[in-house]
Amino acid sequence: MAMQTGFSFLQVFSVNFEMFTVLFVLVGMGQISNYVAAFVLGTEILSKSIRIIFATLGVCIFYAFGFMVLPLFAYFIRDWRMLLLALTVPGVLCGALWCLQEALNIKSHCTQLEDQSSKKPQSHHIYDLVRTQNIRILTTMSIILWMTISVGYFGLSLDTPNLNGNIYLNCFLLAAVEVPAYVLAWLLLQHMSRRYSMAGSLFLGGSVLLLLPLVPSGAYNRYLPYILMGSLTILTAIVTLFFPESSDVPLPDTIDQMQKVKRIKRTQSLRQKRVSKVSKESA
Repeated sequence: MAMQTGFSFLQVFSVNFEMFTVLFVLVGMGQISNYVAAFVLGTEILSKSIRIIFATLGVCIFYAFGFMVLPLFAYFIRDWRMLLLALTVPGVLCGALWCLQEALNIKSHCTQLEDQSSKKPQSHHIYDLVRTQNIRILTTMSIILWMTISVGYFGLSLDTPNLNGNIYLNCFLLAAVEVPAYVLAWLLLQHMSRRYSMAGSLFLGGSVLLLLPLVPSGAYNRYLPYILMGSLTILTAIVTLFFPESSDVPLPDTIDQMQKVKRIKRTQSLRQKRVSKVSKESA
């Protein structure tokens, strides 16, 4: 949080675009660290029934609300330096509310629990993600999935000024439609498998992007980014079907457990059921 807030404050004093870009990269590193830490911490300490609500209706909807506030700030604050400063102030307030002593106590307690649960210390590094074929394939598919989602989401978000109409209203509507989308994602995750819900969402989004060039707009060659994003999204939807199913199954916690995860869980589950059924009949 300190990294994100500090470098965001320094962006206000940028003297050229290069300086602004470098600081923006550092702000992004701090922002994604905050998001991942909060997301993982919330999913780890919550129960299974609350975890899905937290991941969809909790984190994501509040993100959408913040996104909806952005065009409101930008409408009344037209100077980009003052706008950036106004968006940085909440981070300063949140940092002031952070209790360092309590954080140290929680960290100490978690360390004690890890020491009690682990019999022997194990050291891992990033090369473990590509050491074995199984983890290497899963890592590659995850990278493709995240890259495609990022290209599609931020490509559409940053393309808002190019749309017809008021740019502030377009930005607000783009953020507002995320609220029902997250509600729909919550319902899908409640009643469908993880692979099919993710693949279905990507396939639907990619299909809509491919249909956008059919809408007459009077502008030429502007449909190429949508074709690219739509094609990547549909291809990623197919790749998602090869992920192991994580719904109602114990998730791996270590590298050794991850090496035993199969890419297509459905085939493995059916085979295990047949073996279990034969074993019971023979017994």
